[in-house]
Amino acid sequence: MRTVIIDNNTKKGKLILDLIREMECGEILPDKPNSKTQTAIEDARKGRLNKANSATELAKELGI
Repeated sequence: MRTVIIDNNTKKGKLILDLIREMECGEILPDKPNSKTQTAIEDARKGRLNKANSATELAKELGI
């Protein structure tokens, strides 16, 4: 599987995406991150971060 990033804000990018949809020859992923990622982004913006002094401490903090 190959991943190609296409800028859908350009005329050429929109054309390519339309062609992929029309030919049904690829999967177009949504621009929006999934709900877990959105929650993590919001937490980080609000300062709710996990802080640790070492990788071991961080793993323990995260429960892994």
